[in-house]
Amino acid sequence: MNKHQIKVNYTLTIDKLSRNDQSDLLMIFIYLFIYLHIYISMDWHLVIALQYFQKRKVVNLYHHQ
Repeated sequence: MNKHQIKVNYTLTIDKLSRNDQSDLLMIFIYLFIYLHIYISMDWHLVIALQYFQKRKVVNLYHHQ
């Protein structure tokens, strides 16, 4: 599941929540917090993975020469 899909799912959930019970803002904030947490940690994982693979590529290039 990529970031775009998560974003879409998240907005749909918020939409349902706000339609069902407009007074239940707390739930929306909880969803927002969880969503942001996932989004941020995914970003970090991607950054770390990219750096890792770039290092591996560089090492492989040196070995081939």
